[in-house]
Amino acid sequence: MGPPDEIQDFPTQLLESLLEEARPFGIRHVALIGGEPGLHPEFDRIVEMVADAGYTWRFPSNGQCRELYESSMRRHRESLHHVTLSIDGADAETHDYIRRKEGAFERVTLTARYYTKMGFPVRVGTTLNRKNREQVEALIRLATDLQAYGSPGFCGVPPRSGGMVYSAKN
Repeated sequence: MGPPDEIQDFPTQLLESLLEEARPFGIRHVALIGGEPGLHPEFDRIVEMVADAGYTWRFPSNGQCRELYESSMRRHRESLHHVTLSIDGADAETHDYIRRKEGAFERVTLTARYYTKMGFPVRVGTTLNRKNREQVEALIRLATDLQAYGSPGFCGVPPRSGGMVYSAKN
């Protein structure tokens, strides 16, 4: 089975029914995920649907395009739980190498500082690998310096095994 002939975005009609069906199960939070969720052509509408239905919401981002999110974050500030910014190195050399984009570290840290200044809750998420695994303590210090919410989340995928999630508390 190969890739679909045409890639389709998640339909908002389906979201509407999912939000309605989830409520009786006690679900009160929605994570908008899938790469860079702000690239969905109806991202603002999706956030509005989630917030209007009484759910809290969060999303991950690489922090390179904060303009994709700012409007929804401002309009639905009260229901925004947090944004997780992907920071994969405690310094520009490591982060930019992993992300394969020069200047990515500077941009994501500027985004984190901007969001926290605006009062938006920010978390830091890191995928651990051979290049950054010795930087855990430095990443925790960076998250503290960026005034990130809670402890950083660390995810690693060791060879030939399933994914593991680490927290600074473990």
